[in-house]
Amino acid sequence: MHTRKDRYIRRIPLSTETAYMNMATDEYLFYSKEADVTPILRFYMWNPSSATIGRNQSMDAEVDIDYSNSNGINYTRRITGGGAVLHSSLNELTYMFVSPKKILNQAYSRLIKEGLYHSDDIPRYYVPILQSLIVGLSELGLTLDINKMHCPALMVSGKKISGNSQAMRSEVVLQHGTLLLKIDPEEMYSVLKVPESKTKKNIVLSVKAKVGALHEFLSSDDVSIETLCTHLTNGFSKVFMSEIKDEQLSETELNEILKLAERYRSGEWIFRK
Repeated sequence: MHTRKDRYIRRIPLSTETAYMNMATDEYLFYSKEADVTPILRFYMWNPSSATIGRNQSMDAEVDIDYSNSNGINYTRRITGGGAVLHSSLNELTYMFVSPKKILNQAYSRLIKEGLYHSDDIPRYYVPILQSLIVGLSELGLTLDINKMHCPALMVSGKKISGNSQAMRSEVVLQHGTLLLKIDPEEMYSVLKVPESKTKKNIVLSVKAKVGALHEFLSSDDVSIETLCTHLTNGFSKVFMSEIKDEQLSETELNEILKLAERYRSGEWIFRK
């Protein structure tokens, strides 16, 4: 695929932030006027480790608040759907992509026409974004599939390595998702509550059987986060036939995001019923 000089994706360089800043940044970019016309790509990590829940979930039902408070783990609510997630400060890279629906539709149609996607199981706006991740990761020798495990997911050898969720407004889609580098189910289900129908031992065994991490499948543990971001960026450039323009958040954008982050740390938002 060739890029088009009249189309570009703005990429915001890799950063590490609190849960409140990460979720505020995603929301700010989602509602920005820029997102009406130009896709925006962002990679980020979390410090400290943090739990997020889907927009309609109950924090009390999903997260062990006492354990999190005692162990310095943040928690907040996303504006996207999906389930509760523990974002490890050491073992996860997260991506965000916002795009006009028009551009997603064009990419989706091109994938269908070129025979690169055939399933009807995954909502169409997920497909070009997940395919971008697949193309990028394939440069590292990985073979991935798109499937659904509670949410649209990327799979390697039958194991989920990436969960994803979306929010939509009139003509714009926000999608963000995890890319697990390593996995610690014991810690995961110390922070997240075990469903009443299961024991911690059983759910840990289930996670080990069904969920994987990139370092299980990569031929080398020496792939840096920066290298991983470069390959993933290549995937987005190819699937969306777009040039990449790196651009830091401006001072104006950062000031607005800082204001929005206060809502993400507020009890009114976090414990909303």
